Amino acid sequence: MPKSSSPCTLPILRVRDRLSRGGQSPRIDGKLEDYYFQTAKWDCAPPGELSTGLRGKFFNFTQQILYTRLYTILILFPVGLLLLSFIPAPVVQFIGNKLFSTPSVEKIYVQTDKSFYLPGEAIWFSVYLVGEGRHTPSEISDVVYVELIDPKGNVSAKRTLAAADGFTEGDFQLNADDAGGIYTLQAYTRWMKNFGDDFFFKKKLTVQKIVTPRVLMKLDFEKEAYGSGEEVRADFSIRNLQDEPVTDKSFDFVLQLAGKSFNRGSLTTDQLGRAMIAVELPDSLTTQDGLLNVSLNHEGFTESISRSVPIVLNRIDLQFFPEGGTFVAGLPNRVAFKALNEFGQPADVRGVILDEQERQVAKFDSFHDGMGAFNFEPEAGRQYRAVLTKPGGIQQAFLLPDVEDGGTVMQVIQVDREAVSLSIHTHEKRKIQLLAHQGDTTFFAGEFPLKAGRNSLRIPTKKAVAGTALITLLDETGVPQNERLVLINVHQQLNIELETDKESYTPGQPMDLKIRTTDEHNRPVPARLSLAMVNDRIISFADDKQDNIRSALLMSSELKGEIHEPAFYFDENEPKAAQALDYVMMTHGWRKFEWWDNAVNPDSLAFQPETIDVVSGVVMDKNKDRPIKAEIFAVELSPEKKLARTETDESGRFVIKGVNPAYELMIVARGPARYRNDMSIQLDNVFFNPDLYQHFITAIGGTKKTEFVPDFIRVEVQESDQVAMSSEPNATIGQDISLTLEEGQALSEVVVVGYGLAEKRSLTGSIVSIDAFSLRQLPHSDIASVLQGRVSGISTVVNSGPVNQRPPLFIRSISSISNDRPLIVLDGIPLADTQLDQVVQPQQIQSIEILKGPAASALYGSRGVNGVIAITSNTRKWDFNYGLSQKSLTQLVVSSKGYYQTRKFYQPRFTGKHKTGRDAFPATVYWNPDIRTDARGEAVIRFRNSDEISNFRITVEGISPYGEAGRQEHTVHTLLPLSVDTKLPPFVCFGDTLWMPMIIRNNTDRPINGTFQISIPEAFELLSTLPTAVSVPADSSLTEWIQLLVLDREGKFTVKAEFTGEEYQDERLQEVTVLPMGFPVYA
Repeated sequence: MPKSSSPCTLPILRVRDRLSRGGQSPRIDGKLEDYYFQTAKWDCAPPGELSTGLRGKFFNFTQQILYTRLYTILILFPVGLLLLSFIPAPVVQFIGNKLFSTPSVEKIYVQTDKSFYLPGEAIWFSVYLVGEGRHTPSEISDVVYVELIDPKGNVSAKRTLAAADGFTEGDFQLNADDAGGIYTLQAYTRWMKNFGDDFFFKKKLTVQKIVTPRVLMKLDFEKEAYGSGEEVRADFSIRNLQDEPVTDKSFDFVLQLAGKSFNRGSLTTDQLGRAMIAVELPDSLTTQDGLLNVSLNHEGFTESISRSVPIVLNRIDLQFFPEGGTFVAGLPNRVAFKALNEFGQPADVRGVILDEQERQVAKFDSFHDGMGAFNFEPEAGRQYRAVLTKPGGIQQAFLLPDVEDGGTVMQVIQVDREAVSLSIHTHEKRKIQLLAHQGDTTFFAGEFPLKAGRNSLRIPTKKAVAGTALITLLDETGVPQNERLVLINVHQQLNIELETDKESYTPGQPMDLKIRTTDEHNRPVPARLSLAMVNDRIISFADDKQDNIRSALLMSSELKGEIHEPAFYFDENEPKAAQALDYVMMTHGWRKFEWWDNAVNPDSLAFQPETIDVVSGVVMDKNKDRPIKAEIFAVELSPEKKLARTETDESGRFVIKGVNPAYELMIVARGPARYRNDMSIQLDNVFFNPDLYQHFITAIGGTKKTEFVPDFIRVEVQESDQVAMSSEPNATIGQDISLTLEEGQALSEVVVVGYGLAEKRSLTGSIVSIDAFSLRQLPHSDIASVLQGRVSGISTVVNSGPVNQRPPLFIRSISSISNDRPLIVLDGIPLADTQLDQVVQPQQIQSIEILKGPAASALYGSRGVNGVIAITSNTRKWDFNYGLSQKSLTQLVVSSKGYYQTRKFYQPRFTGKHKTGRDAFPATVYWNPDIRTDARGEAVIRFRNSDEISNFRITVEGISPYGEAGRQEHTVHTLLPLSVDTKLPPFVCFGDTLWMPMIIRNNTDRPINGTFQISIPEAFELLSTLPTAVSVPADSSLTEWIQLLVLDREGKFTVKAEFTGEEYQDERLQEVTVLPMGFPVYA
């Protein structure tokens, strides 16, 4: 987990140590690097070494250093002793008890190809899974769950993804008949479930069938709340499909209230393609249903854009947040505030602060999204309240927090690239302790004397990473008094440069894109990136202002509550972004940094980290829902041919490590015979698929008439410490190295010579077992007598050997060419039967299995044709033949890792010819979820452009190996010398009359002459006459209106419009659905 440091007053030796996994305590491994003396006034020591309860770790640390770098011992011991003497115990204990006990958390960011989808489209996404702090790939989890939640709140689809090195990719396929609305994409790990779904990544996706505009328009309100009599101001902008401003364009606007027109007007765009719309609301406003609509004609098309006016009539939720957490009398205070409307959306407000005598003592005015701050020096014993003057008509009054008689006030004056400047106010001289940390990593700590009045301090941030930091002021006893959240080192980012070989392409033409990645110092760095190229008409229409990779990792994942339009705060083109971002820090507070909450014990967390190479589960009595202690066998159908054997603990749980998720895994549980028909295996992170059983059997050479017996697997030993049985007579037997139950059993790599397959109908009776209890009931003193007296088919033959020699054993009903004796195996070691009494006595035997026929030859080949007597002793040192019998084989489960295999994005090849008959154009032109820049920070990719004529936006996001996140956009457009376009509604009804515009665009510098042609399907009747020949002037467009009547023919039909000139030709296909009048009726 990220680490914390203790405060110090002396020069220290800087030590970096390795972070441990899974939220456990930090561990010092003796690795010493980047060490130097630092004589700064205040700095940080290595975590834990100076803590009262952890001081022994300092000496353990120096002892480890002694073995690695002996000369450092002369420095470390004197410095350590001095540090132990001078560090204030309360501060050290506070850090040790609180920071060290907090488990590490993970963050997820999901990049989608876009945020607006049509029914039937695919949702493509990539997932970045990082740890807190430096945002390097997470070392906790390897498995990510991504869910698509429909507008009703139901999970409509789920993907389980293996996230190697903190990255994975996936997709969802929408159906053509899926309901429209706002969907939510949610991503999390099992470890993140310990901290609640506030830590999950969430993104809203809109699914809707629309006709996209032929221009790119935006309409944004200047404020987030308007009331009675106020002036509504909205910024309107328009660009064409070549991403150029549409200047001097006249447009109409209308303000509707409760569905009725209230105010109309007309304006013209300036040289930037922008205009400011201003219209007043009535003084007697009685409705919140306000809509501002803008419409215009562009190249023959009527285009429009609408936005709901944020009208506030009834209630405002106004909250106040004294900076630093205290509201102290007689000291300068800065108070932040945040206002929401009754629907929980930001509301811009203006008002005054009044005391008990109705005297105005301060004013406030929101700066952005209902947030702002004001300065105020309260008096002791007084109560203050806020009254709103804007929006009009709000009668509420809001109380400010109670005034405290004493304490300190901590204010952030400035945050720059070097430090955070603080101003601390107090009534009297005192000593304070100051800590600054990110997550669990303390990057600054110190003790300072304060004078009465104002004190200025600077906290250096060079050693911190980009992200939120919590500054805490503690009193002399180590109790927190003030806290302030700040966002630091925002300049530490991954810079991404995008360069295309052209800015304008013909439809379908290939594009070469160069990508260059650098750090904040413009030094090349490698990076892992995801790229989407999408029709800009969709992006403009969606107007998505949700999180991008930087805002999500640096801000949203650290703060409480949902932040409205978080990408705004990281837009370098927004002049208000920096100041507004600090108001977010002051108002949203923190969630992981509440030190006085009870510390979370990692061992008590319900959800443990999940890795891709581990399968875990529990064996249960399915009837009584209680655990069963059982043996577990696992065989992996992979080229490495891995197998494992382990046992469950008392709670029935087991763990198998080293699993390759790309291959199927056979898991067999053997429990007591009484549970033969009642056992079940419940796996934590694997999906059952019973249909794979026969596939598994067939793959290892079996048939429908055979079944798998895990004991009967003949293998050759690869290493002496692997659990294996060789097929060669003189091969070494591997030792059982089963791990402890806490660690789990790892799959061992072996060469499988033959899998254990036996005929179902012949297996019964081929194995005879005698357990230890039965053996103890027999009076015989030698094994031969035990066997002959107990097991049917065992006999001895008297021969002429020595008097004291035991006669050899035979198994009757086994025919062989030599009629030789059976193979005797003791604890996996082949023996001569005459050695048995010298090696083991009956009372030392745990079990005996007699294998005949296929059961014997399945494991021992030709050596087992005369049968096998397998003896397991209770003092065995070797263990592979576990003697599974048909009686005790109680449950057989075939499973396969349920990791989703992501589809590959399809891109048609470039044929060198322009595609005619342009009809359905995918909005996502290109998606590449995993692009790697090299050590020089460079990558070049080549892909095919869209066949559509439009503007396209390339969006690239990603992370460097050092955790720096970056994002960049670039636009290109496609253009033809001559193009045809039409516009029809997607649905029409019987009897409708349509006027369809047919636009011919000439992008050349000379006129183009040609002819119209239109193909009308049987569901339509042409009511107008087309001209036989037309001429389109240079660099302009021509619109012809075609009147159509919809006939009584239900279904989907295609209208084709075509223009043919001397040099150029183009056509456009458009699909229309014809429906009968009235509402649909379903049987």
